[in-house]
Amino acid sequence: MEEQEMIDYLLANRKEMYKWAYRLTQNYDDAQDLLQSTSLKALGSYKTYTEAKNISGWLYTIMRNLFLNQSLHSCRSCCMEPDELNRIRSGMEEAPVKARYDTCCDMYDIRCAVDALDKEYKIPFKLYLSGYKYQEISEKIGIPLGTVKSRIHLCRQQLQVALKDFRE
Repeated sequence: MEEQEMIDYLLANRKEMYKWAYRLTQNYDDAQDLLQSTSLKALGSYKTYTEAKNISGWLYTIMRNLFLNQSLHSCRSCCMEPDELNRIRSGMEEAPVKARYDTCCDMYDIRCAVDALDKEYKIPFKLYLSGYKYQEISEKIGIPLGTVKSRIHLCRQQLQVALKDFRE
């Protein structure tokens, strides 16, 4: 496909592509930005498109990937570790785009709520979440088994209050 053919296709299908962008972003301005970014990316890589491919699918894939990159980037902060972000990305390849975005932001909120806990409570709780048993946590940080259990219980209570919006 030649560059002018790509430009003509993009212009002719602008309304349809805008609908895709709006479904992803749920916002007029963000949809316009996403459409523009997709068009620029498509024009920059029009030589990689082959006639055997479905052009609509190719453009939608570009748009979806741009949206996911922007969405995941906006959810990133000091609370989100890069390894965790990669686990989120890899674990949601088959999930719908909206669900992926929501899950990313939900994980951010949960991570921040856990990080807001007092250090003496957060450490046993994070070890528990990592798969350690109560006895192992007790030995690892050198506190009595009962203290480990009570701290984890208190963390759960605090998180239930902090994350009450997640209840259905």
